[in-house]
Amino acid sequence: ETQQRLNQRFITRKMSEVADVANLSIEDKEGGEPSDSSDSPKIEINAEVQSKISAIKEWSRATVWTSEGSVIASTYPDDELPSKSQISRLLAIFADRAAAFSDGIDIFDEHFDVHRWYDSPHFLVYGRKAETLEGDGICLAKCTMKSSGKDLFALIAYSLPMVSARAVPILQKFCTDVLAEL
Repeated sequence: ETQQRLNQRFITRKMSEVADVANLSIEDKEGGEPSDSSDSPKIEINAEVQSKISAIKEWSRATVWTSEGSVIASTYPDDELPSKSQISRLLAIFADRAAAFSDGIDIFDEHFDVHRWYDSPHFLVYGRKAETLEGDGICLAKCTMKSSGKDLFALIAYSLPMVSARAVPILQKFCTDVLAEL
């Protein structure tokens, strides 16, 4: 029981550190888990970003959020958007390269193995589900808006026959041409 409490404190501390880095506020309840009542992301759709993200047919799904955790564009239905706690876990991937490769990306009750992790010129992490028959891929990118210096994050999903060699460069261009220019 003592080891379990120590592990829980360590997890809570790491989540708080990641949230601080991303400027997200995480409300803790007993046990250090994020509060369910405040776990839904705030939705503040940016019409320009929404129209551009919706036009990209190579991705099966995509969402963009601010460093405060507000969703500004998404092709996910509102009830399937990443929660604030999922966003915090996603952002932890940028903090530790070794952990990203060993832990992978867990989102929407699915696990993706991480195949690539880059921190320059943009933060970029991507991989695929382990099942070879389905071949769903995922990519997470971080970019900085030139006007304000604030970070934006984009999460895309893609399915075979789409491969990372095509989907990821499209995301990089989207980050450079659209998100960085906001």
